Amino acid sequence: MRLAPRTVRRLRGPEKVAALACVLAALAAAACNAIWGVHDPILDGDASVADGAVRDALPDVATGCGAKPDDALGIFVSPDGTDSATCGSRGAPCKTVNNGLLRAATVDTKGVVYVAAGVYVEAIALRGGLLLAGGLQVVGSEWTFACGDAGASLTTIQAPPDKSITMLADGLAAPAKVTTLTIRSKAGAAAPGESLYGVFARGASTSLALDDVIVVVGDGGDGVMGNAGDAGASASGNCPPGDGGAGAPSTAPGAGGDGGALGPS
Repeated sequence: MRLAPRTVRRLRGPEKVAALACVLAALAAAACNAIWGVHDPILDGDASVADGAVRDALPDVATGCGAKPDDALGIFVSPDGTDSATCGSRGAPCKTVNNGLLRAATVDTKGVVYVAAGVYVEAIALRGGLLLAGGLQVVGSEWTFACGDAGASLTTIQAPPDKSITMLADGLAAPAKVTTLTIRSKAGAAAPGESLYGVFARGASTSLALDDVIVVVGDGGDGVMGNAGDAGASASGNCPPGDGGAGAPSTAPGAGGDGGALGPS
C-alpha cells in the first residue's frame, strides 16, 4: 500500500482508530495483511504497553481554543522540564512525553498529559485511559491552548533516528485519545527494507481516538538486493556441451513506498 506524497487531511471528530498501520505508514515491501494482525516481522520483540493505573473512561476536560489545563487532572511536559520520579506539576514539568505518560499512568488522579509547544524527539508508547494533549502555549506560569489551525503544529513528536515507529498503541486495556499534535516519522532516509510508521495501533482491545492530529510519514526504505540468477542451461546442437555462466546479480533494489501526510487541507 502506498500513500501519495503530501496527501493531506486533518483528523478531527475525533476519529477512532483500530489498526492504523496500513493507514499511517510508508511500507517497504510487505502487504498490509501482514500488519493488520498481531504479528509483523518489523515489530518482533516489541513488548505490549502496560497501562499502569487503567481508567474505565477518558477524563472530560476542555482542550479547545483558550482553555486552561486542569492541574488536578494533569501531568505537564515541557522541553524546558526535567524528568524525575516526581515531575509533572505546572512548576516542575517533565521533559519527555514518555515520562509524562508514565507519571500519569501511575497516579490515579491524573488522566491528562499536557504537552507544551516544542519538538520532542522520542518514540512514545501510549497508555490506556489517558488523554495526550498538545498545542499549549506557555508564558511564565500560564499554559493556554492555542487558537486556530496552528495549534496542532505547535507540538511535534518525531521518532529518533533508530526508531521506525513514532507513536505506538499496543494492547491497550482502556481507550486512549490524542489531540492537537503533529506526529512525524524519523528524519533522514529509511534503511533498505525498513517501513516507517507515524502511528501504529494493534490489539483487539485497543481503542484510540485522534482529534486535530497531523501525521507525516517519510518514504519507506528501498527493497533489498535480489539474489544472483541461476546457472544457464546446457549447450545443444553443434556446440560442445557445457553449462552457461551464472546469471548477473541484481543491481537495482526496488523502490520503497511513498510517504504521506494527514493534516490540514
